[in-house]
Amino acid sequence: MKYICPQCGSTELYLESGGIMGNIYHCKKCSYVGTFVIEGEEDMVKEIQEGHKVETGKP
Repeated sequence: MKYICPQCGSTELYLESGGIMGNIYHCKKCSYVGTFVIEGEEDMVKEIQEGHKVETGKP
């Protein structure tokens, strides 16, 4: 299982902070910061990345 950015589908996330309120993740690719991340396999990564391309028109 991998942690996946909900905005761009990148797996390049790092833990910014954590504690009583939960973990906060930061995406290196799109700069998303938040507590919500997706756990999934490689096929889910591809689906999210394709959806991001369609929505933004960017790779």
